Amino acid sequence: MKNNTTSTNKNGSKVYRPLMALAIGLSIFLSCSKSVEDGPQILSEMEINGQTYGLGGGILIDWEEVNNGSADYDLVLYSEGIVINQEGQPENAGSFILFDLNSYAPASFEGGTFTFSNERQPGTISGAFLVTDYSGDPNSIPNAIYIASGNVDVTLNGGLYTVNFTLTTIDGDAVSGTYIGELPEQSNN
Repeated sequence: MKNNTTSTNKNGSKVYRPLMALAIGLSIFLSCSKSVEDGPQILSEMEINGQTYGLGGGILIDWEEVNNGSADYDLVLYSEGIVINQEGQPENAGSFILFDLNSYAPASFEGGTFTFSNERQPGTISGAFLVTDYSGDPNSIPNAIYIASGNVDVTLNGGLYTVNFTLTTIDGDAVSGTYIGELPEQSNN
């Protein structure tokens, strides 16, 4: 009777050991996958005096004007749900930030570092503002917050843009943010 019990345990352990090894391997795999996913992720958002606003999309609007060797582009980053219409106006409620940028090339936008200037020249920002409580009506943009100084860095890598900005409003408030995603180009002629 002892031998039967022992042989049953041996047969049971033949099935048990591979299942245990599979469970351990699966748990290690899931643990490694989870730690990679849970690693630091850069969120697309902007912050104004401690208040955070998500950025769900962006667009480059080509005004097809050349000034002092630079092309005139508006870079608009907006919250989820907003759409930019053919006239370059936002539709639907949410928040957005707009930068009037002067590219480094006369006929294209390739990114770079942009700073505020009173003259349109390559690599400058001619103006910028943000709206945190847009109602969705393109004829009424309430409470625009105008930007006085700062810089915007735009890089392109593998079809995705990274936009980082550190700004100061005309009232002295801090504005910063990061956007990572596509920036489809729209002509506004």
